[in-house]
This record gives sequence, C-alpha cells and structure tokens, in this order.
Amino acid sequence: MNRCLLDGAGSVKGSGVTKFRWLWVILAVVVIALLVAPMMRVSASEEEEEFDFHIGDRFLEKLVGAPQGDVARAANGDTIKIIGHGEFEVDEREAHGRGTFEHRTSAGALVASGTWKVQRLLVFDNFGSQSGLPENLRGGHAVFEIRVTAHPAGAPRTTIKLTATLVVDCALGNVPPGVDEGVTVNVPGVINFNQMVSGFTVFVAEEED
Repeated sequence: MNRCLLDGAGSVKGSGVTKFRWLWVILAVVVIALLVAPMMRVSASEEEEEFDFHIGDRFLEKLVGAPQGDVARAANGDTIKIIGHGEFEVDEREAHGRGTFEHRTSAGALVASGTWKVQRLLVFDNFGSQSGLPENLRGGHAVFEIRVTAHPAGAPRTTIKLTATLVVDCALGNVPPGVDEGVTVNVPGVINFNQMVSGFTVFVAEEED
C-alpha cells in the first residue's frame, strides 16, 4: 500500500484533503449553475422574434387599471397624448400598428389631433420578463418610424401628413439604467416630445407555432 497515504498508526492520511477538494468541486458546480441559469433565460429572450406592443390602450387599462393614454412633453411645454397598439417581427424589421394622438399647449388647449400608423421597426431591445407577472409580458425599448395624419384644431378639415419617430419604453425585466416607462415622439423640424410624463406600455411575446 502507498506509504504516503498511511501514518505511523496505519490510518489513512489525505482523506481530509480529498474531502476538501470535493467541497470545492461541489461549490464550483453550484456557482456555474447560478451563472448559467440567468444566461439561459437571457438567451431565450434574445431568440424571441415576434411581439405585440401596447401604448396606453384598453389592454393596459385592464392590466394595470390606469387611464388610457401615454403623455410626453416638449421643451416648450406642449404635450402629446398617445394611444395605440400593434405588432412587429424583429429579424425582418416588419411592423404594423396604429393609434390616435392629441397635441396640446402647456395650458391644455388643443393644437391638433389625429392618427398615426407604423411604417417600420428601427430598433428593438428585449429586456425580458419579470417575476410575478404573466410570463409572456416583456420589457423593452422599441423605436418605430410612423406616419402621422394631423388635423389642426383651428382648421379640422385640413389634413397634414408628417413622418415621425416613436420611441416605446417598457420598464420590466432587466432594465438598463436611465430607461423610464412611456413614449416619446419626434417630428423632425416641427416639435420633439422628448420627455416622458406618464402612462404605461408593454410588449407581449407571441407564441411560436
């Protein structure tokens, strides 16, 4: 028998070292499992491609009990109230959706109202799900190009068509620092409602066929 494993009384040496090594192996396995599990959840979220989106609509009214509409503010104090919903596919950047809006002055006077329609998806970042909520709800950051059809309050029969950028942020899941809940709307050369004021949004992961 190997002498290095025996002491003078014939008992086995090194058993404590062996047990210590096994403890390290078990600890390493636990740590790896804890690290891999979140990565697997993130990977699953990253593989999702098709989503519905909701902006202050009846779906959200029923879900969180909040009044309809998301509000954003421009530097001059004007506000825009947005309601809508739609769907998009991440890989192909295809998107469909529509809704309504109201543009008001800082004093609350109506400037214009009308509708908007999604033209295409520009950006989408999936923040994943959040415990305690339905498993298909997702947080995220989406940027859409939209076509706005506006009717000035002073000339309601007049129609003005504009291209704008709609940003939709939902603060669920793994939310990056500085991301808030709500929307912003930028009409280049006209007005930029770049401050989120109130409202709720959400993305819903569609079930794969």
